[in-house]
Amino acid sequence: MVLGHKETVDYVTNQGVSTGRRQYEYRLASDSFQTTVLVHLFYDVEYEKTRLFPVPHEQQRQRQPRRAAR
Repeated sequence: MVLGHKETVDYVTNQGVSTGRRQYEYRLASDSFQTTVLVHLFYDVEYEKTRLFPVPHEQQRQRQPRRAAR
């Protein structure tokens, strides 16, 4: 007897690198057009692989010293 279905969605970057975000969708087994879905979205550091690669816009910039106002 099947009560429902569970689907897993892993979020990845355009390069296919895992972001650590995962989504579980729980759906009751029914033949009706409209279905009810329970979604569990979470973040897990164990799945994240994006911090292994440098991201260009997050690279530290060298700060220029501010000049005193005259």
